Amino acid sequence: MDALTLDVGAVVLTSEGREVSRAELLAGERGYQALLVFCPELELVLGSKLCAGDILESAGKLELLEQVMASLPESVTHLTLRCDIASDHHALMDFCQNPESRTENLRRFGMVDFVIGAQQEIEEFRDEIERTAAQRWQMVRPEKSAKSSLECAELNHVPAWALQRSESEAWRFVGTRYALPGEFGLGHDECMARDGQPAYRLSMYISNMPNPKPAAPGDAGLAMDAVEMVRFAHERSSLDKNLYAALKQSMAEGPLPSGGLGANAAWWHLAALAMNLTVLILQESDAFDRDDTYSEGA
Repeated sequence: MDALTLDVGAVVLTSEGREVSRAELLAGERGYQALLVFCPELELVLGSKLCAGDILESAGKLELLEQVMASLPESVTHLTLRCDIASDHHALMDFCQNPESRTENLRRFGMVDFVIGAQQEIEEFRDEIERTAAQRWQMVRPEKSAKSSLECAELNHVPAWALQRSESEAWRFVGTRYALPGEFGLGHDECMARDGQPAYRLSMYISNMPNPKPAAPGDAGLAMDAVEMVRFAHERSSLDKNLYAALKQSMAEGPLPSGGLGANAAWWHLAALAMNLTVLILQESDAFDRDDTYSEGA
């Protein structure tokens, strides 16, 4: 397998194992940032880290990502990153985009494709999202879904921090909107009903993956339209929820065992290791069952 997807996730946990928001953390709630890097193709956690809650989220994710990339076998030559990030994301995107920004042993991966949920960009993109023509919005969820009102659109607005980039570093900005009941969207990521349109909850994704084009010899990486990109990003969100739920419940990772960071970090690593061992045992068991069936058929 020469190409892998890396899903980087983070939650803030209290010592009791309760998940809290960063706003609660800033308000005085004591917590820890629990970071994971999960590979869906391998169904394994490739990296885990528990750090103090006041550590900048992007810094913790970037450090863990570097460790995971350094541990991958030489046969892996291309990576795709999916994550949401609540704080500064520019360093992480530069790290993915520019191989020269990495240490020599990590340059072999070339440009790392990324789809990053950047909710903190909503304020800058709000006007562009609201004035995007109705015909440019596309349905994201399949028609059979009860939540079929999630839409997405490519946005023309380029923020000031991205204007200085070369054409080879052109990034895409995709907005999504989800219709809300009533007329008032009062949150920082919501807009009010107007001009016959409902109130919406808004979100943002940034990616360096190109729009679909005919494949050329030697082309690497993925090409996705806006709908495919949002669905691809949402796959990570679903995996994140299931993964953290399994760690907190199945692997005895409920209340953390200590009030100290070191002991809790060791416990977090052991929980991730136990999950990987369980997955590997199940994979080997399935392979054994298949081999046994083939043998009987022969």
